[in-house]
Amino acid sequence: MLYRGSEPNVTEMWNLANLIKWLETKDPNEEYEFYHDRECLLGQYVRFCGFHNYGIGGWNCTLEGVNHEMPLVFGNIAASEPRTFGDALSRAKKYSDIP
Repeated sequence: MLYRGSEPNVTEMWNLANLIKWLETKDPNEEYEFYHDRECLLGQYVRFCGFHNYGIGGWNCTLEGVNHEMPLVFGNIAASEPRTFGDALSRAKKYSDIP
């Protein structure tokens, strides 16, 4: 389920199906920044999920002052090129076997 109005939930956020649902709402032609944690794909997603005090570096994410190891697949989806939301959605679907 996509976050909207409830308490942020780390387990729900690191669910690949939820990332895919979120990516489906984005403009597929829009490019995202990779090296800036406020504008990168995962930074935007983390904010959407309700976390506003965060930092992203490599394959780790600090949420509200607590370090969390993000699933490797999330980092791979975001880091690969080309860096548009549409391309990231295609990569995410390949990882999840969704056509």
